[in-house]
Amino acid sequence: MSDFFYEKIRNPLVFFSILLLIFIFAICIILPTKSFYEKKFEKNVLNFLNINFPQRFSLEKRYFINQVSDGNQIYAWNIKDTKNEGNKIYIIRVTGICGPLTLAFLHNNKTTITKCLGVIGIKKDVSLEKLGVTPIILKRWSNTISKLEKGINNEK
Repeated sequence: MSDFFYEKIRNPLVFFSILLLIFIFAICIILPTKSFYEKKFEKNVLNFLNINFPQRFSLEKRYFINQVSDGNQIYAWNIKDTKNEGNKIYIIRVTGICGPLTLAFLHNNKTTITKCLGVIGIKKDVSLEKLGVTPIILKRWSNTISKLEKGINNEK
């Protein structure tokens, strides 16, 4: 049996056909998975906002930012805020004592104020310090978001 397979695989046409089938199979698996993940991630962000801030935020245009020095992925959405306290939400994974946490930050372009809304997947009343997110971490990411916003506004 192995001799038969070895003889068939030596034929370049069969070899490249097998590689093409593996490539097509990989593409058919990877692309839908990424799309599914992105939709689920956006749904989790929207659920977090709806649970902790009912009828306050609605997501609009989404941005993907990968320009931060430590390589963190940052997701951002333009939003509508009924209280007019912000116009963009940033979602960032940070490291706390309990491991990586996904934080939501609200940024206002007019006042350039950035504040933390909480941790995605955890109720708003849980203290960030209990999860290992210190004021220094929050200040660092607030400053990073302000710098990103300055860069985005200068590109317009």
